[in-house]
Amino acid sequence: MMCEKHVLTYIKNKLFIPLLSSVECFSRRSAHSHGGPSIPRLSINTIQNKYHWKCLDSATNPMYLNDCSSIPSQVKFYISLLHQNYPGCKNPFKIHGTGGTVLSWNRKENTVFMDSSINANNTQWCYEDSNYEDSFTIHPYGRPQDCLSAPLKEGDPVCVINCYAVENDAQILGISWDLLYRTFAP
Repeated sequence: MMCEKHVLTYIKNKLFIPLLSSVECFSRRSAHSHGGPSIPRLSINTIQNKYHWKCLDSATNPMYLNDCSSIPSQVKFYISLLHQNYPGCKNPFKIHGTGGTVLSWNRKENTVFMDSSINANNTQWCYEDSNYEDSFTIHPYGRPQDCLSAPLKEGDPVCVINCYAVENDAQILGISWDLLYRTFAP
């Protein structure tokens, strides 16, 4: 979620949109055989890389959620752009939650949590083509469902989808907002 790991393109490195055509949006995704961006340093054929990008797509499907509008307030976030570049990260940003908290990442344990006191290096996320963070997908909501790759804007609301343990399509379709509530509730 930090700039050293990849986050959204579209969440997370990849988060998870000016009105572009669907062709423009999807043309920005990496052309891997599985149809979506890959997680850095993992083989394209791993379960995570085969299915990770689908987490974003399933979350925007009205069958499961209508643009994240019904998720609990505890898992609703908004972004602030940092307006500076880092090696490998052209568009760093922070993800803010309720009560002044900031979504942070613990590199050693590879966990995500809300804590405004965490070192800034652990609160900077990266928004870049084919840049997906490998534990969570960030998805801008209230945006066209066929346009998942367009740039984030200052103040964009986002929802966070825990896709780290997803191993198959059935699990993707079963992603539960109750899990997100438990993960991020204050």
